[in-house]
Parts: sequence; structure tokens; C-alpha cells
Amino acid sequence: IINVCSGKALKLRTIVEYMADLNNLDLSIEENKSLLRSNDPLIHYGSNAKLIDLIDGYEFIPWKETLKGIMARR
Repeated sequence: IINVCSGKALKLRTIVEYMADLNNLDLSIEENKSLLRSNDPLIHYGSNAKLIDLIDGYEFIPWKETLKGIMARR
């Protein structure tokens, strides 16, 4: 199993806010605390160490650039 990830924690709110900015949307993001479970992790991220070992030297594209490219192709 190989994780395809940055290896860094990133809030979903940050991603949604960035996508809204790219599309000139004014969003109000609300969190429904009643849907959260007491055992939900506060921080969730993966390790990309195995991926890095397999493709040593590959230059990863930052997530913001990736989203910008995806949104430009719509």
C-alpha cells in the first residue's frame, strides 16, 4: 500500500475556502458539532515516505497549483 499524499496535515476548510476563492464564491462554511464523534481524530494525515522512496527525485506539484489547474480546465 502506498499513500499518495503530501505527508502534511491540511484542513478541509482550507481547501474549500481556496476553491471558493478561485471561483469568486462567497461561502459560509459551518461545522455541525453534533455530527462529530468523540473519537474522531483532530488531525489526520498520511506518510508519503514509501512513495518518495519509489520515485526519488520527482518534483511534486503543490496542492494549490493542482487545484488551480483542475479548476481552469472546467
